[in-house]
Amino acid sequence: MIDEMHLLPSRLRAKRHALPPLRLQDRTRAPLERHATWTELFFDLVFVAAVAQLGAGLHEHLSFGGAAAFVGLFVPVWWAWTGYAYAADLFYADDALFRVVLLSAMLSSAALAATIPAAFAGHSAGFVIAYAVLRADLVVLYAWAWRSDRTLGRLLGPHVVGFGLGTVLWLSSLAVPAPVRYGVWAVALAIELSAGLVAYLRRADVPKHRSHMPERLGQFALICSASRSWRSPQGPPEPTGRSTRRSPPGLA
Repeated sequence: MIDEMHLLPSRLRAKRHALPPLRLQDRTRAPLERHATWTELFFDLVFVAAVAQLGAGLHEHLSFGGAAAFVGLFVPVWWAWTGYAYAADLFYADDALFRVVLLSAMLSSAALAATIPAAFAGHSAGFVIAYAVLRADLVVLYAWAWRSDRTLGRLLGPHVVGFGLGTVLWLSSLAVPAPVRYGVWAVALAIELSAGLVAYLRRADVPKHRSHMPERLGQFALICSASRSWRSPQGPPEPTGRSTRRSPPGLA
């Protein structure tokens, strides 16, 4: 019994380290050509709903204020997609737990898309919460990779700190009114954007990997374009009354 009590901490530590590591893509071991996985394509298909909502919101608010709202919402939406696309490009996206992370992000992106119409109307609390959940999911992803390989701290640490601070700022923007809230969003996005610059400028030995970002960008653009054609075209409006146009002579 005493021996088992002594072994209990070691068993707990073993269970704690049972989480499989998140591996960086290795250019020397990766195949010559990389392509998007089915999970990545499904993620793009779900995320394009947010882009469609942005287009619909702009169509309904054809004004300077509507254009400003479109830009203010498009930038974080695009940055959210870019963050996950880059993570899938940097790590092995076919790992089982990475798929779980992407599935969780799909749910959050669907919630984000659902909040965009209200955000166009000035009610952005739901948008802030959904976006913060997306960023928190990405922070957990980078923290997991950092825990898997401590030697990558100089690369992954700035992402964890920058994205984490940005997430806190996004949530804190809920405590301020609308005009100031958008300024907090801008500061949070600036911090998140600078995280990558700090991470790579501080490293002389940037990890090399075979990127498939051009393919991801092209596929995402095609999905966005196809989503436009999925909508059934509307025909011309039906006449509401009898036409008053006279027929030409000889055709009456």
